[in-house]
Amino acid sequence: MCIAAWMKANDLNHADEGRYITPIEQGMLVSLPTIDDYHAYIDAANMRLLYCEDISGKVSQTWDICMELVQSKALWQLAGARSRELVSFLSSFGSMRKGFRTGAFRYAVMVLEK
Repeated sequence: MCIAAWMKANDLNHADEGRYITPIEQGMLVSLPTIDDYHAYIDAANMRLLYCEDISGKVSQTWDICMELVQSKALWQLAGARSRELVSFLSSFGSMRKGFRTGAFRYAVMVLEK
């Protein structure tokens, strides 16, 4: 099995979690585990981790591009006409970029076997 996942850094203090992770979780409607949490899930499923790579540096530019996209007034008008969740989602793009830049937010690829 291959998993590509967003996660929060292991060593975040409460203030940094509130500053960087909570806005992402609220905007993206997710709950972000840590890599240590993933290791526990893998062990609990009696699986073995074959490979794990943090590729945050390779994907963080995505959020720079997304920030350019949300500069469109038409996009915000469309989002406002659709739902609060969509507005919240678009609003969280800045938090995603900030989370990557600070290291609080991570993206990893894992390969597992049963």
